[in-house]
Amino acid sequence: MPENELKLGPKRQALYGGLLELKERAEQERKARQALWGQRELEKAVRRTGRTGTERFAGKRISAWVPPAARAGEARVPQDSEVLLAVVAVWSSWAGAPSLAADGRVEERWLRAERARWERLLDGARAEREDARVADGGDAAAQDRVRAAERAEAVEAYRRRVREVHWRLNLDVLGASGSAGEQPKIEVRQVFMPQLCRPHVAHVPGEVRRLLAAGELADTDLPPGMEAEAVRALQETYRAQPTRPVLEVLAGETGRRVVVLGDPGAGKSTLAKYAALALAGALEELPAELGELAGLVPVVVELRQYAQEQWRDRTIEDFLEHVDRQDRMCLTRSVLEGLLAQGRAVVFFDGLDEVFDPAVRAQTARRITAFASDHPGVRVVVTSREYGYRAGEFTAAGFTQVMLQDLEHRQVEQFIRRWYTAAHPENPSLAAQLTQRLLGAVRGVRAVAELAGNPLLLTVLAAVTDADPNVRNTALRVLGERWPDDQEAGQAVLAAATDTDADPEVRSTALRVLAANFPDVAWPVVCEHTKTDHPAGIRVHMIKLLALLWPEEPDSLTLIRAMEQHDEEDVRQTAGEALTLLEQ
Repeated sequence: MPENELKLGPKRQALYGGLLELKERAEQERKARQALWGQRELEKAVRRTGRTGTERFAGKRISAWVPPAARAGEARVPQDSEVLLAVVAVWSSWAGAPSLAADGRVEERWLRAERARWERLLDGARAEREDARVADGGDAAAQDRVRAAERAEAVEAYRRRVREVHWRLNLDVLGASGSAGEQPKIEVRQVFMPQLCRPHVAHVPGEVRRLLAAGELADTDLPPGMEAEAVRALQETYRAQPTRPVLEVLAGETGRRVVVLGDPGAGKSTLAKYAALALAGALEELPAELGELAGLVPVVVELRQYAQEQWRDRTIEDFLEHVDRQDRMCLTRSVLEGLLAQGRAVVFFDGLDEVFDPAVRAQTARRITAFASDHPGVRVVVTSREYGYRAGEFTAAGFTQVMLQDLEHRQVEQFIRRWYTAAHPENPSLAAQLTQRLLGAVRGVRAVAELAGNPLLLTVLAAVTDADPNVRNTALRVLGERWPDDQEAGQAVLAAATDTDADPEVRSTALRVLAANFPDVAWPVVCEHTKTDHPAGIRVHMIKLLALLWPEEPDSLTLIRAMEQHDEEDVRQTAGEALTLLEQ
């Protein structure tokens, strides 16, 4: 068996025979119609199907799947069932079956009828191949060559799935797609800003850390229980620890074992996604800072899923095997274990803080450090909020711990330009207009500039100033719900409430959010909007807010009485009802 991995058994023969017979029928029909039928035409047709994984399909792959009958023993088993189904759909269409729509996509009716058959053939061939490898005593060198080629093909299929799964920026903070207008489809690579980081200093509140970074921490800024002497010590410690690009840290020697900490919304998960995408080939070229990681394979473990009860007695490898089957990641257990054994992987454990039970979180931390110990050649990156983080387990295991810093001013401005360019690709003039609006707010309002250093808050601010009223309304509610009583967030909502160019519904939403979450900021605005010539709907809402939120304020009664004389009946009626309520 000089070049063959193993002789074809009945299950591999069934898959190979089915593909060969279909391929020959398709080619005969194309020849009869004098149509092109070669690998290049197949490649273009398969990519047009739109099936997962077909965007980089190469026609020459067919030579490996379906070699001539004389070399049938060299046939490789396809790694990706979706790509296999796309090829079968194209050949079936060429042979006369109704498997493709007019636009070249796979017909769902055909797919429902044929999927089970071809997946059964593929699963049987895979199982037979693995069994035969165990039993076969043939040419070990030839087997190794074939096995290495198939592993490489599997890794490339997995990298493709990583690109497909992680390409989009997570905008769940703006609500589920469709619930508040379609979310902008922003790619991670379009807007990611590589932050700086510092060695982690425990027990420093986020606001104190921001003032330290700006060199503005004074005795009057101290949280309860912190003494002036402690501030001076903090300042000296802080200055002694220079910042470094976080991507450089991940790729450096200390990045072999590293915990990346950050405030809520600091970009920890986006960093893990971006690094995984970069290593999976999603960028035009690998960033220079990650050059030392070239060739390594990224593996992302979402800890909120791994921490679920059914996995508490199972290994991380067990969990990843489940994810592979569930999400069709093309990373089989044997391929994964080979990458781990060879030290060819970077494993990102994302979101330790999302394990809410402290006991389960501590257990998860122990499992991560045990995994790192079992695989000393594998790079391990953990992300977590600082709140609730316990360093002891990771310090003892030799993990470096760093804290993500806020975006720098130049990065904020670059993000804003990239965001609107990506959100409105069909309308450059609108993108430019929105960019200038938010840049003006960041440059001119200190409170907005302070918010913008946090990547998540900057994303919400970009949505708050978007042209789509649905997106703006949702973003305003998010500011109120997630950052209530934060004066900087209140100022951002105030800007929307007083934006005379905004959609009336947006201004109304902003005023409701102000009143509910930022009452100190809201009071003068509500008074002004009640007195000023606004549409009746806004005046009605202002009257209700005055009566419900500030019934003891003399100005509330005065303003509501004045509205009893308004020209609009709705306004007069609402004012009368409010006065009845107040005078009871």
